[in-house]
Amino acid sequence: MTDIAQAPEEGKEQTQWREVENWQLQWEQWKNQEEDLLERSKRYGEVRRFFDEKDYYALRVFLPQKTPLHPFVFQYDLPKTLPPYEIHAELRDEGLTVWVTGRLREAKLEKLCGHVNSFPDRFVIEYPLPSAATEVEIAKEPGHPYQVDIIMKKGKSLS
Repeated sequence: MTDIAQAPEEGKEQTQWREVENWQLQWEQWKNQEEDLLERSKRYGEVRRFFDEKDYYALRVFLPQKTPLHPFVFQYDLPKTLPPYEIHAELRDEGLTVWVTGRLREAKLEKLCGHVNSFPDRFVIEYPLPSAATEVEIAKEPGHPYQVDIIMKKGKSLS
């Protein structure tokens, strides 16, 4: 096995990729697989649904679940399933826009970001609302870690 170490960013632990022996055999089985375009869109925060209910708006964001296929995933035995992204949301523009950010927080996989096409470590959604909202909260339904609802209470402008 070969170790590939990278200096950690400030506040992060040292992580290492350890090369797996004969990883090429496993990669051979997957290398011609087409990229999952829906998963790629999820990595950019583009797979979502908007609901306009009586007292609130809801923006449902579907998070990516699969690590992109790349030789490094097999060579260094990286996780094939992504952990749910860390999500933050806030209202802007006097409550007329919801700003949602998602970030991958898995040290071994963060190193893959930047080496693999269409695998950013974060995304931003700037979503205009039909009318002003006064509060925002993040709701995660148990058993659905890859689905996040951003709930915005309807109301008067924040100004």
